[in-house]
Amino acid sequence: MRVFFLRLARTPFLRIFTGFHDETPLSLATKLVNTFIENLKPKNPDLLLASSVLPDPEIPNLAREIVLRSTLPKTIPGIFVSNYCISSLVSTSMAFDLIKAASFNSILLVGVEVMSNPKLFLSQDASKKLVRVKRAKTWFEKIQGFLSLRIRDFKLIAPSPKEPSTNLSMGESCELMNQVHKISRSDQDEFALASHTKATRAIEAGYLKDQIIEIDGIKEDNIPRKDSSLEKLRKLPTIFAKDGSLTAGNSSSLTDGASVGLLVSESELKNYQTEPECEILGYTYSSVDLSDGLLMAPVVAIHNLLHQHKLTPEDIDVFELHEAFACQVLINLRVLMTGWSKYSVNPTKIPIEKVNIWGGSLAFGHPFAATGLRLLKNASDILKATKGRLGIVASCAAGGGGAAILIKNPNSN
Repeated sequence: MRVFFLRLARTPFLRIFTGFHDETPLSLATKLVNTFIENLKPKNPDLLLASSVLPDPEIPNLAREIVLRSTLPKTIPGIFVSNYCISSLVSTSMAFDLIKAASFNSILLVGVEVMSNPKLFLSQDASKKLVRVKRAKTWFEKIQGFLSLRIRDFKLIAPSPKEPSTNLSMGESCELMNQVHKISRSDQDEFALASHTKATRAIEAGYLKDQIIEIDGIKEDNIPRKDSSLEKLRKLPTIFAKDGSLTAGNSSSLTDGASVGLLVSESELKNYQTEPECEILGYTYSSVDLSDGLLMAPVVAIHNLLHQHKLTPEDIDVFELHEAFACQVLINLRVLMTGWSKYSVNPTKIPIEKVNIWGGSLAFGHPFAATGLRLLKNASDILKATKGRLGIVASCAAGGGGAAILIKNPNSN
């Protein structure tokens, strides 16, 4: 059973507080799904998988709520998936397996993040005190409970950017990685500039027009910078460590956006008068010990995926790698090239000219759960535009995790 992405698309990706700040993940995803589905008749999907990373306790199953509030038939099941920055790659692999097993013929995937509008909550201590008040059986007990509350208990908390096992942000962890691998600030800034340059050239050439679905009059990404320069990047202060090298310029931006894709079986493909975007050939997950670097798992995932399919980097035409930080990508590429005996990674040199040919997350931004599907769309489009055959999409994730997916241009042999 072969499995294809019939179509992939996304909203514009916007820097926080610049257009989607009044949306919620549910409202933005619903708008995207409604427009996306209009163009994919005659058949509705059998299942919807939705991903988001920033939690909303009031909507524990975002997928089902999208079904109920969209124009989709209300009988479609919805399943919620959340796994940090690889969330929509995980939902893709789940859908791939379900279709291969003939459990479903078509599965709609959605990844969404509205970082401008996170759900705020109280601390665990404050929550416990308020629960005691609610459960109190007498007025005296209720008054005692209220008196135990302090002003600090009413401080609202946003979802933390810190990784729970280390209590460090991704950027702080990347700075620790770089104490070992020593990627220079200059190399990081040059990589970031290249990402913006490649992205703006792709936009100007019209390569990304097919990717973006207009939402409420918003038609374009607003993060890629045509006016970026090394001079400007070198003037930026570091943001995660005083003596570090990561800046706002060589780190991905806080971003609002959503992505969507329809995965179908080969038999289902015949019901549409549309050429598929790409074929999914396989995937792998990986994890590393946190002491080896929080963002290092793509090294293992990429190596293992190549090994599983008996491929070399020369067989791959496009590597679409998530750019959480320029430093992280450059470390991953260096360790792949030298090998990593602890994880049985043989030296695997990936030519830099095959990496993120139309720019990456440094230029487009990173709405956590939406990024994986954007990577898949970019890789698919590049393969078609360049008449390439195979592509690998890979991303790191909090918890020392990573994922990689192998895709094929449906127009190639």
